[in-house]
Amino acid sequence: MDYKGKTTVLSAILVLIGMIFLVPAISEKVAATTDATASTLQAGKMQLTFLEKRTPYKDTCWRQEPTQKGDIVKWSTKPCGLLDKYEEGFVKYSSPSGDVTFYFYNPPKIGGNTCSVTTQNPALGGVCRITSGNAATVSYQIFFKSVPEINAFVRLQGSAAKLTYTLLGAQMNGGKFKVQPSQKGDQIAWTTQGFGDGSVKYGTGAGDVTFSFTSPHSYANTCKVTVQNPALRGTCGITTGPQRATAAYNLQPLK
Repeated sequence: MDYKGKTTVLSAILVLIGMIFLVPAISEKVAATTDATASTLQAGKMQLTFLEKRTPYKDTCWRQEPTQKGDIVKWSTKPCGLLDKYEEGFVKYSSPSGDVTFYFYNPPKIGGNTCSVTTQNPALGGVCRITSGNAATVSYQIFFKSVPEINAFVRLQGSAAKLTYTLLGAQMNGGKFKVQPSQKGDQIAWTTQGFGDGSVKYGTGAGDVTFSFTSPHSYANTCKVTVQNPALRGTCGITTGPQRATAAYNLQPLK
């Protein structure tokens, strides 16, 4: 290996766009940062919070501390002192979907560079790529293995089933309606797909009824019923999980 005019530099940039993140790097000490972007299969961004950074060898120094600016997180390492030293460590972040840890290993031997990524949540997947040579470029990708769906239904009971229901609106921020709301007898049903929050609103002639829901990256789904008619009351329950959830709403007389 020719060390003249070179240092072993390992850098990473983490781009947070929805459910996919890309981490490019700095190639040489005097070279510019390699910029990269990643496309996403759905709208919305996952917020990451720094937890920990560590290098097991005292020979590894942080050329740039892990920092976040907007949707980009970057860091850079280099040998401390002599050039023919190991660079190894990890950077760990938390997210609403669980912790994510990015590992890197850049030994003096050319061709021995490795990387890996681990996720706390089994619903998250991670892959990485690292170049060979003393100036390494490492990229990580985090993705959701499945897009969540919520199958929702409303049971109309007693006098609530005798009202005439007119759909006033159905909206979801960040996701979409896979199946639009529709009524069949004493039941209203719909299906949503993706992360986000939304609501389905019906007019009854005796006050509007709104069925709300959230589907966050943490999979801690929630639901709510808002009723204008004082003679009616609404309740709901919703399951959690990384794939399919069920939201059960009930609309019934107050007494």
